[in-house]
Amino acid sequence: MPNLDAILVSPDTSINDCISAVLKNGLRTLLVHEEQRILGTISEGDLLRLMQEGVDVHHAIDKYMRLDFIYIHSIDYSLARNYFLEYGIALLPVVDCNMRLISMLSLSDILA
Repeated sequence: MPNLDAILVSPDTSINDCISAVLKNGLRTLLVHEEQRILGTISEGDLLRLMQEGVDVHHAIDKYMRLDFIYIHSIDYSLARNYFLEYGIALLPVVDCNMRLISMLSLSDILA
């Protein structure tokens, strides 16, 4: 499981700080959270598109995060494997019914 502190950012985190976090943690996706609830994600691809579009890297990610992210409610390696293959995602949050993070699965967790 990835280090959660390295992949959690708040909605007011700047695009630039998100880029730094992606480069530092070696994963392609960050989870946007507030008050222990997962609100969305921002991926390396999302950040690259924002830069290409000329968005100021000092802007907060709250307007740019993805709200339609993939997640599961329990650790199910078979389902997770299917999601990784079908959606090409890098991280899969495991959340409770209130969208509070329980755990996190990465592709390397599934392949191990």
